[in-house]
This record gives sequence, structure tokens and C-alpha cells, in this order.
Amino acid sequence: AQAVDSHSAHDEPSSGHNTSNKSIMSNDSSSAPGYTRPDMTSSFASVQSTSVSVSSNHSSGHLQQNYVEESHDDERKGLLKDDGGGEGLSLYENDEPEVQAPEPEPEPKPEPRERRGRSRRSSTSVQFAEYIFSLVDFQDLVDTMNDTHAQAKMQILCCDAMLRLMKTPDGMRDFSEVRGSVTVIDAIDEHFKSRDLLMAAYELLSYATSVSIAVKNHVIEFDGIVLSNRVGQEYVTDSELSQLVWKVISNCCDGTNRTKQVVDKNVVSYVLHVLCCEDICTGTQGAAVDCMANIAKHSSKGRIQFIQGEGMSVFVPFMFMTESIGLAQVQCCGLISALGKDDKLNDSLIGEGCLLQVNGAMSAHPKDPDVQEACCKAFVALMPMGHQEIMEFGGFGFLAAALENHQNNGSVLKEVLYVIGKLIRCDSLYPQMISTNFPEIRQHLQHASMSYPACKEKCDFILDRMSVR
Repeated sequence: AQAVDSHSAHDEPSSGHNTSNKSIMSNDSSSAPGYTRPDMTSSFASVQSTSVSVSSNHSSGHLQQNYVEESHDDERKGLLKDDGGGEGLSLYENDEPEVQAPEPEPEPKPEPRERRGRSRRSSTSVQFAEYIFSLVDFQDLVDTMNDTHAQAKMQILCCDAMLRLMKTPDGMRDFSEVRGSVTVIDAIDEHFKSRDLLMAAYELLSYATSVSIAVKNHVIEFDGIVLSNRVGQEYVTDSELSQLVWKVISNCCDGTNRTKQVVDKNVVSYVLHVLCCEDICTGTQGAAVDCMANIAKHSSKGRIQFIQGEGMSVFVPFMFMTESIGLAQVQCCGLISALGKDDKLNDSLIGEGCLLQVNGAMSAHPKDPDVQEACCKAFVALMPMGHQEIMEFGGFGFLAAALENHQNNGSVLKEVLYVIGKLIRCDSLYPQMISTNFPEIRQHLQHASMSYPACKEKCDFILDRMSVR
């Protein structure tokens, strides 16, 4: 009992670190007769406590390092030797390894605040959308856009709702009466950097300007064209948005007065800029060409600006590079037809190779009715000066092929017959040349005359001329 008490007294940690270290390494009472092995659980706890005390009192860690090294040496021997050479003490009772305390489980992390915020915003957006789409009056939508003009999301929702209402009976009339297009233009100006808003706004305006004269006037009057020039230049590489912008401008060029105002906004220079850029999608360039065709139909000033701005030097290569794209060829032929209305420009167009490009388009797309029809209109525009080139460079062969390939398409036949009728009026030798080189044309003309009464008069005229020797 005395030995146990003595050992317990030595095992109690003292306030000084030297004493603690000595009580661990020197157990004099263990050599006394009748020594009984004590319970080492409390002793091991004392060792751990002492180690913590040593570590906390010596920031340098020298004593802790010495103690750990000694402990490791004794563990390799399997004993802890005392100073008196008595019986050794095992560090672990029953030589069992130390049991490590389980690490506490990490507390579950709360969901990020950002995610909760997104959920709330999504819910709020749904509520806004439901509210806006419940509105059935354009004035309410315009008021909402004005009240929330700084919020791009609300502007987008209102534009979508307006576009939906436009397609209802009297919807376009109500939209123009409240000047909804003016509010949309203001939204474009305020949120110029928001592509989503620009897409929604120009989708609305492209539809509205295609059916409403009042909206066209509002777009021109309230600087919609100037703003569209800015958007088109800023987003020139964005094909989808750029094509909508050019469609709005093109829709506004449907009359002499409106086209004059559009030309005064410096639109032609932007057309030339788009055609000169190499990294732009052909869809965007084709939309610009289509817009220029509408300008050229109604504005001599626009035609002159295009020619004097070296427009042909970039337009003809574009038509050549896009020969395999049917839509681009239709758009290019439309511009040739519009420019050819000015007889003074015929020589320039033919000299730049436009007639050869039209031949190439007819050859590349023999089964495409839209391309064939557009090419025939281009031939007519170039006819006063270019009839010889049409006959000499194989143009009539493409016309004869169109009669055969589209004998069941009255629209194409009408345009082809109009070109042939003008050709045989240009030179008295042409009817005989046609009859000799294209004998099968008689059968196609007779079929067209019988199948389409609207074409009968033209067919009979051509057949009559071909019969004269």
C-alpha cells in the first residue's frame, strides 16, 4: 500500500516542468519489496498531461523533443527503466497500443448564401413574369417599363409581353397608339450593354416595322436609326442580333421619304463597313446587302453613295464568295436589280462583273426557285446595256434550263418569260438564234401557255417571233 501511495504521489503533475519530467523517468519506490504493478491508465493520463504542459510552457519545443525521443527509445526496448535498476514498467498496460480519440465529425456547412439568393431572385422573377403577362393593355405595359426603366429584366419581360399582344387582333394598332416603340427605343439606349434586352427589343421592332407604318415613322423620328447604327457597330460579330438590327433598318426603307431620312443617318457607310470586315458572318453581311437593296430602290443619293464609296469593289467579291449560299445570292441579285434601275450605273455594274455573277448564281442553284426568280430580275435590270453579254456568255442557256426545271412554278415562269421577251426586242436576230440553238424551248413555251393563262400572252408573243424567218 505504501508503494502504491508513493507511486501515486510521484505521478501527480507538479507546477514545474523539471519535476514533472523527473517523476516520469525516476520511480524509486518501484524497487521496494512487495511492489505491486499499479494501474497504468492513470499513469498514462499523467504522461499525456505532462506532455501537454511541457509543450505549452516551452514554445521552443526542446524539452518536448527530448521527451519524445526518450519515449521512442524506451518503446523500442519495450520497457521504461528506473534509476534504481528495478523492474521495468511497460508504457502501455498489457502492451496494447494507444487508442486514438475519434476525430469530431465536421459540422454540416450551411448552403451558400448566393444559392439562396438565386432561388429568391428566381422566385421573384417568376412573380414579375406572371404579373406582366397578366397585363392585357399596352398602356399598362408602357407604364411598367417607365416605372422600372432601370431594371433590364423587367424591360425584357415587358418587351416579350408586348410582342405577344401585337399578334392579337388590333394589337398593332394599340401598340402604335401608345407609342410603345418609343419606350422600347429608350430601353435600348439605357441598357445598351445588355444583349438579352437588345435581342428582345429588336425582335419586337423587327416584327412591328414589318407591318406598321406608324412604328416605322416612330423609329426614324425618335433616333431609332441612329441607335441601331451604334448597336450594329458594337455587336457586329453577333450574327443573330446584327441581322435583327439590319432588318429593322431595312423595313424602314420602304418609301422615298422614309428612305431619304434613313440615308441621312449615314447608314450607307455602315453597310460598306460591314462588307469590308473579314471576320463577320455571311448572314450579317447578307442582311446589310439586303438593307442596301431597299435603300437603292428608293434613293438615288443612296445609290450614288454606295458606288462612290467603292461599294462594288467589296460587293462583287462577296457575291462570288457566297455563290453556294442561295439566300446570299438572292440578296445580292436584289441589290443588282435596285442599282440597275439607274441606267447610268449599267455600264459600271456590267464592268464590275455583276452579269457574270448572276450567270454563276443561276448555274449554282438551278433547282432553287427563289434564286432563279431573283436572277431573272437582275437580268432585266442589266438588259439595256447587257443584252449582248447575256447572249454571248451563256445567259440564255440558263433561262432555257429554268423553263424546263420550273415548268410547274408560275412565279418563276413569269419572270423567265419576261426576260426572254425583252431580249428578243433588243435585237431582231435573237429569235432566230434562240430557235436554232434551243429548239426544245418551243415545247416549254407551249406548256407554259396552256398551264398558266397569265403567261399565255408572253408565250404567244415569243413563239410568234421565233416563227418569223
